[in-house]
Amino acid sequence: MSDEEEYSEEEVIEEEEEEEEAPAEENAAAPAPEAETAEAEPEADAPIEDAPAPEERKTRPPPPPEKEVDPSTLTEAEQAMLAAKKRHEEEEAARSQEAEARRQQELATVDEELRALKERQIERKKQREIEEAEMAERRRKDEQRRREEEEARKAKIEAQKRAKEEEKLKRQQVMAGAFVNTSANIGRKKEKTEEQRQEAKRAYIASIQNKPDISNLLPNDLKAKIKQLHARILKLESDKYDLEKRHERQDYDLKELNERTSQAARKKAIAMGVEAEEAEASSGGVVRPPKINVASKYDRRVDHRGYGDRRELFEHPVVKPEPPIAHGSGRPPPEWGRKNVEELEQLRKNLEPFRYQEQVKAEGEAAKPPVPIIPLQIPSESEAVAPKE
Repeated sequence: MSDEEEYSEEEVIEEEEEEEEAPAEENAAAPAPEAETAEAEPEADAPIEDAPAPEERKTRPPPPPEKEVDPSTLTEAEQAMLAAKKRHEEEEAARSQEAEARRQQELATVDEELRALKERQIERKKQREIEEAEMAERRRKDEQRRREEEEARKAKIEAQKRAKEEEKLKRQQVMAGAFVNTSANIGRKKEKTEEQRQEAKRAYIASIQNKPDISNLLPNDLKAKIKQLHARILKLESDKYDLEKRHERQDYDLKELNERTSQAARKKAIAMGVEAEEAEASSGGVVRPPKINVASKYDRRVDHRGYGDRRELFEHPVVKPEPPIAHGSGRPPPEWGRKNVEELEQLRKNLEPFRYQEQVKAEGEAAKPPVPIIPLQIPSESEAVAPKE
């Protein structure tokens, strides 16, 4: 290739580069006036320094509208695809409408169920309140009836006790030969309340309180009356003290007698083989022999034996015979306690028995065993010891 051809190619490349740079310079020069106007605007707005510049929001441009395609310009395949797309869109729209209608129907059903449930709850709450009120009323009536029955029962028992005590008192009076008209008997005392007792006490004190008339007494008579009242007070206090001491002594005597009775019952129970607590708890301290069971309470079979058979079994119980005892100091037979196992038998055959070798041979008396050997005597079944009666 000649130099002229190379130079012409280089010139062509340089011209192309210059043509590409020219539009770039025009584009760069075009924003310059805009920059100048932007610089001029801040100068115009210089007095407002505090106003912040609004942030530019980057908004996404809306999608371009679909261009209507002329069906005449489409091929058969494109027309088929367009028809399938429309059909798919129609199916999706119909399906979404059905789903929305179904959802609305389900929501309506759920709302109806919730409303019915709330109504049932309210109705059940009212019914429960009515039932609770009826139950409380029934419980109150039962409690009142039970209280009345208890009071009637107590009154009946008290009346019976009072009648028995009155009958006993009349019998004692008849036997003593004297009939004393006393208003304060045991039944009437028991039936008095605390207020009635206090009232009776005040009435008795008022009856025994005789206020002396000292208006017409002379000084000497007044002194004598004072001495008389003082002596009476001393006598009453001494009687009170004596009665208190007598009461304490009687309480001590009662406790001592009860303790002696319990000790006697305990000793008697121990002698008879009975629990001491049972003897103390028994009525009147009567000690009874312990119960002996001749049949198990856990046995399901019914015991058809009569009283005579059971008494015979109790008096003469069945005693098992004692096992026979082997006497002697000799060596027991080898079969005692021996287990026939094949492995052990094989080991016994293979192993050589141990042989004791005396270091110093014993002679005379030393050769004799320290204890004389008594031959082993095994009793037979007929020689078994008879049971002891």
